[in-house]
Amino acid sequence: MDLLDFSDCTLYFEEPLPAAAEELLAQAAHEYGQASAETALLRAYLLALKAASVVLLRLGQNAASRARLRKLAALDQRDQFGAARLLAVADAFEQDQEPQLTPAAA
Repeated sequence: MDLLDFSDCTLYFEEPLPAAAEELLAQAAHEYGQASAETALLRAYLLALKAASVVLLRLGQNAASRARLRKLAALDQRDQFGAARLLAVADAFEQDQEPQLTPAAA
């Protein structure tokens, strides 16, 4: 058994980029040399930060995930990337609780 043989599975970095990230990178490449290219790249870095935190959360590395989500929330004060909601879920898992849902009135 060869533990380094990955020919029978797809690795996470072999999958295509999410459409939003790919569009932002293409926009940055198209606007190369202009100030607006940096904004597209930053919006792409923030998506990557969110994705990394989700992967870490799924791997059970809650502290590392929460640290990234806190950073994303600090950078995205209008919560356009949804970091605050993910952080609430990660915090609930950290406390071994189910995320609190409002029960419907009977």
